[in-house]
Amino acid sequence: MPTLNELISDRLDRIESVPDRLINGVSKIQSEVFAELVTILGELGVGESFVLTEANLIRIDELMNQYYQVLKDGKYGSYVAWYLDQLDVQKGIVNEFAALDYEDFVTAVADGVFTSSKQIAVRELLGDDFKTNFINVVRDNLVSSIEGQASFEQIVSNMSGLFDGKERNAQMLGWVKQIASDRFAITDRAYGDAIAAETGLVFFQYRGGIIKDSRKFCIDRVDKFYHVKEAEAWATLEWAGKFRNTNPQNILQVLGGYRCQHVPVFRSLRSVPKIDIQRNIANGNFKPTEAESQLLKL
Repeated sequence: MPTLNELISDRLDRIESVPDRLINGVSKIQSEVFAELVTILGELGVGESFVLTEANLIRIDELMNQYYQVLKDGKYGSYVAWYLDQLDVQKGIVNEFAALDYEDFVTAVADGVFTSSKQIAVRELLGDDFKTNFINVVRDNLVSSIEGQASFEQIVSNMSGLFDGKERNAQMLGWVKQIASDRFAITDRAYGDAIAAETGLVFFQYRGGIIKDSRKFCIDRVDKFYHVKEAEAWATLEWAGKFRNTNPQNILQVLGGYRCQHVPVFRSLRSVPKIDIQRNIANGNFKPTEAESQLLKL
């Protein structure tokens, strides 16, 4: 059976490695998904006489939906399915840690939080958000090229910029990069936070590694113990990379901001340094029960 530290280490490693594997996989198939688009566009029959009539706009939308289905059923869909499965694996690691450190058994409320966050991942990577930020961008590029009376060859050339990433991230890859890391970490944190709330835990350790571009916000807090009310007060602070709309209710989910790979690891009272407990008794955040005071010899 893994130790508490081994479970924490695994949890943190996967917050970095799982999104990276998805991003690398999607990067490798850019030429393939472009070729699939070109094949589908060949069915449109674009030529000098092609006009954007209502019927042709409907046909374009049909082909874009066909392209969307090809992506869902192909390698891109497989990569996303793997990523979603890894969210379930991450949930299992959080469960194992909770059972070992504070003998917690997951409730329907915590399960519901996890399911909701996973559904957001589906929407962002395969659903309506993916359509808006990739499929619709492809469609608009196509329509714009046709309005400019581009030939089929010119349309293909115009489209290639959405996939080759020479001037900027390829459109699909850029969207996946934007979503993969944050959604995985937020799902992990939200689930752990929900378990803690149901269990009555109020102390956590700010865990995760320090890298070259780590934010000062995280560097100042890493490995230290805090009460949840201390964390809620962080929402009023300003720092580079802070999530938009950070507030006291979501601070433990968004934590250090965009692409933050740190985690608030909730701990039982027996695992929290006495100095941190006493600090929060003194500032009014925490009032131990008589049994807790005796147990901790406060």
